Amino acid sequence: MTIEEGANWLPEENEATQAFRAAKLAKLNGPSLRIPNKIVSVPVYEQANGYYCAPATVKQVTQFISGSSKTQAQIASDLGTTTSGTDMTRIPDVLNGYIGSTHYFYDSMGSTSDWFGKIIYSVNQEMPAILDINTRAVDEIPYNSDGHFVNISGYNQDTQMIRITDPWKEGLGHRWYSRVGLYNANNNHFRKAIIW
Repeated sequence: MTIEEGANWLPEENEATQAFRAAKLAKLNGPSLRIPNKIVSVPVYEQANGYYCAPATVKQVTQFISGSSKTQAQIASDLGTTTSGTDMTRIPDVLNGYIGSTHYFYDSMGSTSDWFGKIIYSVNQEMPAILDINTRAVDEIPYNSDGHFVNISGYNQDTQMIRITDPWKEGLGHRWYSRVGLYNANNNHFRKAIIW
């Protein structure tokens, strides 16, 4: 079974991670959700090949947070990326190691409002969330993929739009999608997960 088919996708969590998750979730109703819109300047790196979307996305986030990053090949090695893709559950540990913090964890999407709250919180903390999306049934995304990693780099609560930083050549760069469309793309993926 390949990574994209669901092999090894449930992460194990220790008590510290569970406590961190609970504390972070408790902040979702705080004042940061009242900021109407925000954009963070995540740099764009085109993925080096058809299965390096996770390494490119991790590079984008790491470069934004730390001001430096490893090569996509080095990141792919650290993530265990193969021609079958990257196990999403490995991303938080690798990313936390790169940024020297225990900020990121793998989580279920939750309801549309929970998911949007996680995105808003992440952008406001300037710690961009990462999604694994399936774009096949989402018309507004210009390519078809069963599994593709992107990071969130902005939101607008008034227009209900979300900005991603996409490493794939057909969507390359900073692109705005509707909250509903991007939620559906994330929800269409078998993992139904977010790293934030």
